[in-house]
Amino acid sequence: MKKNIAFLLLTCLTLLSCDSDDDSISTRFPESFPVTYQFRGYESKLESKTSPITLPYREQYVFESNSRVTKTRVQDDGAQTSISGAFIVSEIGSTQLITVELENSSITTGCTGTNGTTEQLNVINSSVIINRTDPCDGPNYRYDLLLQ
Repeated sequence: MKKNIAFLLLTCLTLLSCDSDDDSISTRFPESFPVTYQFRGYESKLESKTSPITLPYREQYVFESNSRVTKTRVQDDGAQTSISGAFIVSEIGSTQLITVELENSSITTGCTGTNGTTEQLNVINSSVIINRTDPCDGPNYRYDLLLQ
């Protein structure tokens, strides 16, 4: 009988501790810095699937608390290019958008700004951002959060 009561009590506590609004992944850009996202693959324009690809480099963004961002590309041969700039997070409806203004470089992938130096990143959730280059007929680049 004591086991049944203990089991019932444990079951009730488990159900009460669950919150229907509790999401394991936030839809917001993280607020603790630094935040690092690494390139994962291309997002299809028609589907929300990531195409696994092998590129001759690794690429990542590092966002800092002072609204500075560094984008780094490391080639397979070890050659590294880093550029820096500023970012702001804004909201359009329920979507967060990160606008990144970078130095002019061969690793910028923006469609707007002088020489394509402005990149628009959509926050899909706290673990995924998408660099949308489809307005200028490019692919969408997916970056996943690196846990530190």
